[in-house]
Amino acid sequence: MNFSLNTLITQFNAADEKGKKQINEVLWQVVPFNRPHQIEVTKWQKDEIQALIPLIKDNFNHLQGIHACGLATVSEYVTGLLLLTNLGIEKYRLIMARLEVDYTYQARTNCSATFTLSENQIEEIKNRAENEEKFIFPAHVNVIDEDNNIVSKAVIHWQIKSWEKVNLK
Repeated sequence: MNFSLNTLITQFNAADEKGKKQINEVLWQVVPFNRPHQIEVTKWQKDEIQALIPLIKDNFNHLQGIHACGLATVSEYVTGLLLLTNLGIEKYRLIMARLEVDYTYQARTNCSATFTLSENQIEEIKNRAENEEKFIFPAHVNVIDEDNNIVSKAVIHWQIKSWEKVNLK
């Protein structure tokens, strides 16, 4: 796949609002499961990413708030995207091994998830991926509503493995 996330970061940060919307639409095509949620990346740096999940009908639960699965999805989205941005889609395979979410407040507004990785964390992940067959990296992320309430706390346990160590048979 000739698809560079670092190129998308550069384009995203140089883009106006229309351009950012187009980049989000590209991401929805790459991960079509997320299209109905209308999750939008709102900030994308090498060390931090933020995405918004809107309070829209497709994301409603039976109480007209954002559904638990939508909150889990935005958490998975930001962690996976930032990990792949730093590790490289072509070099490492990520598989979600486990997802833990604590729901702490009813999500009745647009919500955002922010995930950050330090340079030390990135180097540690790369080192482990080179020296271990596979390993689990726990990515912690909070989802916040427009009033700064934490609506969920998630830990996405990513299995990370070098493509060189993947047996495709």
